[in-house]
Amino acid sequence: MKTSGMMAKMKKRFKVTTRANKKDIPAPNLLAQDFSAQKPN
Repeated sequence: MKTSGMMAKMKKRFKVTTRANKKDIPAPNLLAQDFSAQKPN
């Protein structure tokens, strides 16, 4: 492998993209979305 210039592919480390703060309150429901079904399909 060394003579042909090939190298092993290293595994990427898991990156944390969201840090939820337990003390924060969630955003208010400004659109008043109601997803309850009136009757089954």
